[in-house]
Amino acid sequence: MITIQDSIVLGPILILLMGCIFISIKTRFIQLRAIPHMFTLLKQSLMSTEESAHAVRAHKALFSAMATTIGISNITGPLIAIHYGGPGALLGYLLATIFGGAATFAEVTFALTFKDPAPAGERIGGPMFYLNQVFPRFVSFFYALCGLILIIMWSGAQSNSLASMLSPYDIPHWLCGGLLAGFTLFVIAGGIKRVSTIAEKLVPLMFLLYMATMLWIVGCNASSLPGVLGTVITEGLYPKALGIGAALGSVFHSLRWGLSKAFKCSESGIGTSTIPHAMADTENAVDQGILSIVSVYSNGILCLLSGLVVLLTGTDKMVTVGDLNLGAITTIFAHYFPFVGPTILLFSATLFVITTVIGNSYNGGQFYRYLFGTRGIGIYYLITAASIFIFSGLTVTFTTQLEDYLLLPVIVPHIIGIVLLTMRHYSMITLNHSSRYCGGITTHDTV
Repeated sequence: MITIQDSIVLGPILILLMGCIFISIKTRFIQLRAIPHMFTLLKQSLMSTEESAHAVRAHKALFSAMATTIGISNITGPLIAIHYGGPGALLGYLLATIFGGAATFAEVTFALTFKDPAPAGERIGGPMFYLNQVFPRFVSFFYALCGLILIIMWSGAQSNSLASMLSPYDIPHWLCGGLLAGFTLFVIAGGIKRVSTIAEKLVPLMFLLYMATMLWIVGCNASSLPGVLGTVITEGLYPKALGIGAALGSVFHSLRWGLSKAFKCSESGIGTSTIPHAMADTENAVDQGILSIVSVYSNGILCLLSGLVVLLTGTDKMVTVGDLNLGAITTIFAHYFPFVGPTILLFSATLFVITTVIGNSYNGGQFYRYLFGTRGIGIYYLITAASIFIFSGLTVTFTTQLEDYLLLPVIVPHIIGIVLLTMRHYSMITLNHSSRYCGGITTHDTV
């Protein structure tokens, strides 16, 4: 059944997808052509030792952005999407990953091109400055205000998911939320340097650990993989076993839940992930834009693997309608990794939550500074901590629906803004080092 609430969510999400497709075409699919150069840039940044006092190296900015995008949503998001939207929801993740890379490239490039002109120590990162290029100033304030509210809620949603996953172990929600809130306050007080240092250590570890376990489970069910992939395609494009009305409803829900959870996870086209990138110490905005695509692909791989594992193991059938409890995920790891399975899952999930909440809190602080300055920023930190604590005790269903609604006023002005910027400035932002060439990208390639 197609509800008004779901229609309200899907409309702006489809606008976001169309914007990502437009940017992909305009840049001649930069997210695919630039893959060789992307790895070169990552290697160069990892090997570099130079860093300024108030900025961070390119890969640290990338990992700080990935700290917010790679989170517990990579584990729980596909289960939620499949629970409400069916197996076809995974196609939404695939679409968001393929086309979202171009939007992330464009927004990060614009964030560094039109960055805050203030001195490095006082600089604020984010979409507000490039949105000022195409909209009246009040639109940037509206975006920042809605973004601040959204990020506070996102931090609470991370706590909510972790508490739900811990429910089989009878760990009180208030204890989970309280410990996470306290740790977050300690870290975000240290600013971008502390955030990027922690992210640099934890992001690669948690990514590799979780991906390895997912690949193992998929490998154990390799014989069932073709059938599952067939179901995903059939349910996502046209479920022939249903009548026309039911089939359209099924496709609608697949898109609504798959796309909304995928874009929320990668933050492509939303702008929030550009904040740490705007603090990168780099000579070339386009380079950082290309490097940022790593985050989109990493998110997409983790989410698609998680979704396949959910379908291959039948975890989606363990959750009854109206009773969304994420603790069912722990049964997968307990089965495939006896004794150590739940420990691996909870360790990965906890790392995901910690890095995401820390990154979100820092990003929200940048929104706060843009709106109100530094005065009273401690109040923002306390509100964030309170959100982490309070949401740990709420239901997953309520939290999931609320974050979708709060996302809408952030999506619409931002995706329209970067589409307009792509049309207006495509001939201005270039790869300005003549020796560079990667997969068809030359010095005359433009955004």
